[in-house]
Amino acid sequence: WVSSVNALDFIQRGLGSSVPVVIYLHGGGFVGSFPETERQMVARWADDTRALVVYVDYSKAPKAKYPVPLDECYSVYRYVIQGKLGFHPKSLVLVGESSGGSLAAGLCIRAIEDGFRVPDGIVLGYPVLSMEDKLTPSRSLFMMDPVVPMNLIRQCRSAYLPKDIDISRDQCISPLLASNHILSKFPPTDIMVGTYDPFQDDSILFAQRLTANGVRVRLRRFKDIPHAFWCFQPALLEAKEGLSQASEWIKSYFEWESIEPHRNLLAE
Repeated sequence: WVSSVNALDFIQRGLGSSVPVVIYLHGGGFVGSFPETERQMVARWADDTRALVVYVDYSKAPKAKYPVPLDECYSVYRYVIQGKLGFHPKSLVLVGESSGGSLAAGLCIRAIEDGFRVPDGIVLGYPVLSMEDKLTPSRSLFMMDPVVPMNLIRQCRSAYLPKDIDISRDQCISPLLASNHILSKFPPTDIMVGTYDPFQDDSILFAQRLTANGVRVRLRRFKDIPHAFWCFQPALLEAKEGLSQASEWIKSYFEWESIEPHRNLLAE
């Protein structure tokens, strides 16, 4: 099944049968992706953390509307947790950026609702956590963001959501609106966002709600930085810093004994 949604595995050499895993859900407004840039990011995380990184190329809107992309991501998540790749993850961290952050949080909500194992941690880069079509202070201030202006946000929302959907009845669509009961069961969560990002309020409010429900949260804001800044590396210093921070956050969830990189496991 994994190959049917083009999940690409980046495997670091020298790992045993039980390895830490990162599942990465890319951004792109639910309608696209940036494969070359994203490959560089996940390859870096594999090098930095010595983990296996699974890149999920989920189906895109408007052809695949909600809940299809979330269903695919959740299926890959369960596939990996259940050992279908040939091993059972020792630790698993979920990473999502932008619209992928929405899917990552929605996936966690789905797992909680199903009573399934949640990730050991979640790392969110400038996540889109509310699909409500209303202005927040940050969306008002930065509606002309060069990466995601308000018109583009509304077009992506229209492409992704079915016309007859009731957002208030599905917590996975807008994780920011999830119940306290659900949020209290979230794993430790790390969030980074730029202060010029239209979705900055999503990150701040989500961090506040998780904290109020007893979840450990780390929130880092990058001054004067717009949406999707991870994609601006190597040109933007803050992008490099953000990706390094993400690596450190990921590694903080992996408590395992590292293996010498050139050790021949087959000979033992």
